[in-house]
Amino acid sequence: MTVIYIFKLFKVIFHLFVLDIFSLKKVKSL
Repeated sequence: MTVIYIFKLFKVIFHLFVLDIFSLKKVKSL
């Protein structure tokens, strides 16, 4: 149960991190 919770949490954090990098690249290109 805890392993699944940690995995979901990691997935959410990773998704936010990827979006943050994408937005930074977008801003730099502009």
